[in-house]
Amino acid sequence: MRMSFEIIRKTGEIAFVANPIAFEVKTSGEAEIEIRLRVGAQEVFSASYVPFGDRIHFDIAEILQPFVTSGPLEDSEDLILPVSGFMAGYTLEVKGQETRTLTGKVICGGISKQAAREMAGRGMDFILNRLRDYSSQFLFTTRTRGKHIAIRETEVSPLIFIHPDKRIQVESEYGNRIKLPEGTAGEIYALNIGRIRREFFHKYNQIVSFIRVLVPAEEAFDISFTPGEVSENGLSFLFRNSLGCYEVIEMPGKMICSLDRGDDENYRTFDEEGGDYITGRPRPDLLQKMKLNTGFKRKTELKFIQDLLSSDDIRLLNGTARRRVLVTCEEYGYEEPMKEPTSLVLDIEVAERESNYTPDMDGENAPPFIELLPGEVEIPSEGGQVRVRVESNIMWEVV
Repeated sequence: MRMSFEIIRKTGEIAFVANPIAFEVKTSGEAEIEIRLRVGAQEVFSASYVPFGDRIHFDIAEILQPFVTSGPLEDSEDLILPVSGFMAGYTLEVKGQETRTLTGKVICGGISKQAAREMAGRGMDFILNRLRDYSSQFLFTTRTRGKHIAIRETEVSPLIFIHPDKRIQVESEYGNRIKLPEGTAGEIYALNIGRIRREFFHKYNQIVSFIRVLVPAEEAFDISFTPGEVSENGLSFLFRNSLGCYEVIEMPGKMICSLDRGDDENYRTFDEEGGDYITGRPRPDLLQKMKLNTGFKRKTELKFIQDLLSSDDIRLLNGTARRRVLVTCEEYGYEEPMKEPTSLVLDIEVAERESNYTPDMDGENAPPFIELLPGEVEIPSEGGQVRVRVESNIMWEVV
């Protein structure tokens, strides 16, 4: 026997897959309520629920998790990049005496319980009032929730956003503007910040240290670029932040490297020259470990490092190589309120073991790369291309 019901709680149009996607149904009796969940044309879940009292609660986040993915974005010359797999649409049918159909979208990432309570207490939705508020900062970054983003040149990477129904413009500190390509409203894109800086250089011969993002002509937020820190040691990490977007964080500081041999698996073998048994061993698998003292950090930087420590995908950037690592901190903490900068010691463990060793490339085998400061120009003595360094980590060549 079917019964009448009312859906008294549901999620917004778009929901994070790492947070509850919960529904509450109020029923008029004790008969079962049937639900069916589809992603595209595929039915991925069905179940029947018996009300407890006159309520039924269910959460579909875990079921939807396999249908969204996020990964590092490939280098591109496009100013904005379409991002596939980050969002998926679903259809939920709730069937009692009648059938009601709900549709929605799910995206990678999630927010903290504290932020969820804060937004709920204000009657607000994080996605609607933060990531789809185009009068304010709408990028999927965890550096800040504010309208001003400060980023080192060596930390520039594409940042994800939900495209508005208007065209986006970018303005430099010199007042020049670039119109970004039109995108589909509500779809997922990435703002290719490094490419946008190069476009200003290409189009206006300007090396910009500050840009404003306008939607369509009103300022939403701004980004300022500072030089990367110079350090003989230090590391840079690419990591998936809590919102599902990959960001780069630079960690100049004192670094100590070590190797962990693990368990030796020795064996006995006969030595024909000596006429006796000797001890041998296979090449050991070595685990590379590092300790990094970050130097003194402000509270906003420590919060960003906290997101790094929570990440499920961290990659050590070393030239073009990206090695997966595990990053932990035994004593993470700071004063509240914070009166002075605090330093941390990070433990870094390379995720793969190595049994072979290859020296670093240098000399003739190294990639051709000439260190130039931003804005510095190299004129070849024997003809060829003029090289202009636009950022600390990017060479732009002009014929």
